[in-house]
Amino acid sequence: MAKILLGEKLNSFIVLGIAMATVLGGFFVSGGPALAARDITSVTLNGTNSVTVKKGASINVSMTVESTAPSNWASTAYKIGKAPWVCVDTANHKAGTIATESFVIKASGSNGAYAVLFKAYGGNVCKVTHSSPMLTLVNGILVNSPADTIAPELVNLTDDTTPKKTKEWNWCSTDVLSDITTTFRFVVDQNPSGKPTRGFSKNFCHTELMEGNGTYYLHVEAKDRAGNMSEKTVSAVLTNVNNAPTFPTDPRVEDKVNPLDVTDTTPEFSVVFNDPDNADIAMKYRLMIKGSDKSVWDSGTRDLPGYPILPTFNGQRTVIPIEYDGPALVPNTRYGWVIKLWDKSNASSQWMSEGPHFVFVGE
Repeated sequence: MAKILLGEKLNSFIVLGIAMATVLGGFFVSGGPALAARDITSVTLNGTNSVTVKKGASINVSMTVESTAPSNWASTAYKIGKAPWVCVDTANHKAGTIATESFVIKASGSNGAYAVLFKAYGGNVCKVTHSSPMLTLVNGILVNSPADTIAPELVNLTDDTTPKKTKEWNWCSTDVLSDITTTFRFVVDQNPSGKPTRGFSKNFCHTELMEGNGTYYLHVEAKDRAGNMSEKTVSAVLTNVNNAPTFPTDPRVEDKVNPLDVTDTTPEFSVVFNDPDNADIAMKYRLMIKGSDKSVWDSGTRDLPGYPILPTFNGQRTVIPIEYDGPALVPNTRYGWVIKLWDKSNASSQWMSEGPHFVFVGE
């Protein structure tokens, strides 16, 4: 009879041990009760037991662990919902201490309520020793991001009725939400009702039309990661009639404006090439140097060299490496100079306005 009573008491103790896994203070503690080598005594998310955040938000975790002899605490594993376990190494806290560590976790990218599970380990990388009893924050993270219903905004796109040989469009900075995942597709045609059909790509935010006659239309569609769509059509008038360059600007000698200390007997001259056809190229030049109101040297019409100076597009600086073959420059003498340029269709600019000068001081 005594053996039967002893068995009943033993079973009662087993039942009592199982019942000691309880729900406390908004989180669930599972595992053995007081005999663990280390116990997680508290965990907070942004200072509380549960947080409401947007998708992918950063959350600050503060975790306190009590380590009993002979074990210590060196790393923590956590798990958000059904995601895999992640290990975080912390400082090595010795046995017989109560320590608190902080680290950052990321909320899920989908709306919903998520449990957050934690385990403390004595070794680094969540290995070497057994973990503490697991602590679970039930519904610890509530992800609640409002749905994106705002379509991307296509900007920098307007009609251009001034006839040009070339037309360039750029709409790369477009989304009102600064959504870097916005993608685009486009088509250029002469149909005002045209529609793009190619696939979407984030690389498609720039295009250029090189020469043509008549009105051309750029049709652009934009789509963000939420699937919101926007579209825009703009027109441009193109003509294959060449426009001559206008006169060069910003003249420099040895990359200086009107220098007074030139020592090179064959100095470099440079100007900015200007042409109404914005993709036109400077191909030839003619430079004249004057001294004491009379011509000192005329280069004649010469091709711009292909190397090291490449032909220069509209609005870019053109450097003229002179091979001077006129009378030797006289030291301490002021010289004036003028220049004109030709485009790729052999149309010449006007002469640059007189006034640029330099002083040759000698070698």
